Amino acid sequence: MPTGSTISCYDGHSRLFDEYQLAVIPHYQDALEAIADACERYLGKYPIVLDLGCGIGNASLAALKRMNARISTMSSPPP
Repeated sequence: MPTGSTISCYDGHSRLFDEYQLAVIPHYQDALEAIADACERYLGKYPIVLDLGCGIGNASLAALKRMNARISTMSSPPP
């Protein structure tokens, strides 16, 4: 991505957000793994998932690393 583009700005923000989440939420990575475990166990081999309120999509990404899913994400900023 070109430096200064909206996407490159978002990439930097999401990295900082991830670092923040890992630092301040106890067992954050464990929670993501638990979500991925549940998806893998209960949704079958090729699920289609709608992740509402996904934030930056860490839970969906954790699931995608484990299974061949089609995941659509939707998040909106607070009012």
